[in-house]
Amino acid sequence: GFLLSALVGVLGSRIAFVVFRFPQFGFDPLKWINVFGHPGFNIFFGLIVTVFYLYRFALRQKWDVYEIVDFWVIGISFGLAALWFGMLLDGTGFGYATSLPC
Repeated sequence: GFLLSALVGVLGSRIAFVVFRFPQFGFDPLKWINVFGHPGFNIFFGLIVTVFYLYRFALRQKWDVYEIVDFWVIGISFGLAALWFGMLLDGTGFGYATSLPC
């Protein structure tokens, strides 16, 4: 269930990115799926889609939904920590400009 929700979340994240930047992508489906030539994901919509899918999946399997979401939050916490660390190393993270020498 966690792997399926992650896959659906990545797909939803990419679809939201393409929809919000439609003038950049146009009606070219090859640009929509080419994440290396035209990279980008919308992380907030990806998380929303992932939570919704995992919730529905847990209900269909008759699992305790709150227990499943508790486990999911631990995984998401580590994933977001890795994301922010990668953004720090990449230089694309949020921050304040300073006047310190480089």
